[in-house]
Amino acid sequence: MQRIDPAKSEQIRPHIGRPVLVYLRDGAEIFGILSRLDQRNLILNEEPGVKNLSPKTTKKLKVAKKGGKKSVRLAAEESQPVIARPAGYTPIVLDRNFIAAIIVLQ
Repeated sequence: MQRIDPAKSEQIRPHIGRPVLVYLRDGAEIFGILSRLDQRNLILNEEPGVKNLSPKTTKKLKVAKKGGKKSVRLAAEESQPVIARPAGYTPIVLDRNFIAAIIVLQ
């Protein structure tokens, strides 16, 4: 276990992806997986996002059809894996001003 107090970017970044216990200034305790930092926010339990693919980034296949060629776009959603999240672990956004301390559990 490692205590991070105060919650500064330089101290938090090496622990992204690890389980943490966050103590808030009002006495609340929140457990989660440290996902990322976003300006003044600490984000827990975030799934890797699926980017919106534009037609430029969509893969194309060339298929011969009766002597002519036709391009076919693959659906990006078909190639994306489905990630299951344990019940009770929804994404949480915390303002770093309200964090009293962070305990890294691993």
